[in-house]
Amino acid sequence: MQRIDINGIGIEYRLIREPTGHRPTLVFLHEGLGCAEMWRDFPDRLASALGWGALVYSRWGYGRSDPRPLPWPIDHMEREGETGLPALLSTLGVGDHVLWGHSDGASIALVLAGTTEAASLKAVVSAAAHVFGGEEIGVRSIRAAEERFRKGDLRGRLSRYHADPDGVFRGWAGTWLDPDFQNWTIENYLDGVSVPVLAMQGTDDEYGTMRQLDTVCSRLGSLAQRVPIEGHGHQLHISAR
Repeated sequence: MQRIDINGIGIEYRLIREPTGHRPTLVFLHEGLGCAEMWRDFPDRLASALGWGALVYSRWGYGRSDPRPLPWPIDHMEREGETGLPALLSTLGVGDHVLWGHSDGASIALVLAGTTEAASLKAVVSAAAHVFGGEEIGVRSIRAAEERFRKGDLRGRLSRYHADPDGVFRGWAGTWLDPDFQNWTIENYLDGVSVPVLAMQGTDDEYGTMRQLDTVCSRLGSLAQRVPIEGHGHQLHISAR
C-alpha cells in the first residue's frame, strides 16, 4: 500500500495496474467496515479480466488511513462522495473511471455520480447501496454486530485490517443507530445521475430490503439496470463470485 495526503489527511491506496489503451480505471469503494485490503484479490481479478486499471483505497478512519475522530457525522458518506473521493482522484491523476461501490461505498458512488459534472466518470456499479435509513432489518443487524464486537470475535477480526478498529466500528454503528439516521436519505442525489448504473442487491440482504434497489432503479429510470441476485446476502462480491 502507498499513502497520500488529501487535504491534510493521510489516505492509504493501491493502484493495481495501468489501463490498457483508452480503457477506464475501476475505482473500488469499500463497505462500512471494510478497507482497501479487505477487497482481497477481487479488484485484481476483475481488472485483469477487463484489461482496465484499478484503484483501491481506505477512506478516512479505515484501514491504515488516518484515524477519524468520533462521532462521525451523519452525512459522512455524502461528504466523501462530494469532496473526499473527487480530491483523491484528482490528486492521483485518475482519468476516465468507473466506480464499483459496495454497501456504504455504493452510496458514496451514487452521491458522486449525482453531483459531478466531470466527463471522466463513465458508469457506476452499485452493489447493496443504502439510499435511505430507517429500515428495521438494518438496525437489527447493527445491534447483532454490536454484540459480536463486544463479546465475540468481530473486534479481533477488524483489528487485522484497521489501525483503529474501535473507531471504525463505533463510527459506523453510531451512524446507523443515531436517531437522525432514521430520516437519512441520498435519494435527492439520484436525480442528478447522468451515467449508466448497474444496480445489484441480494434478495437475502441482511442490511436492507429490496426497497433500496427499487428506489435506485425507479429514480434513475432507463439509466439503471436492475439486478436482484436471488438467495444472496450483503456480500455479493464474495458469495456470488
